[in-house]
Amino acid sequence: MDRKGLMKGHAFTVIGVKEWNGNRLVHIRNPYGNERWTGPWSDSDTASWTPEAVEAFGHNIQNDGLYWMDIADYKKYFV
Repeated sequence: MDRKGLMKGHAFTVIGVKEWNGNRLVHIRNPYGNERWTGPWSDSDTASWTPEAVEAFGHNIQNDGLYWMDIADYKKYFV
């Protein structure tokens, strides 16, 4: 399975979950910050991160080890 930047067997921290405009996203921290989620809602997914979405989720697009992912992808890769 393509892990979309996630490292297998690696510990991640769930910071919280937020819903806005029909999107339920999980806020995740990679404590090492060297691998990043590359799927939908990743920092590189500029189509999802409209100015309204950035404001609603308080997202700061930078390489800081923090990212958001859709709850369905969270369940697929972590549960």
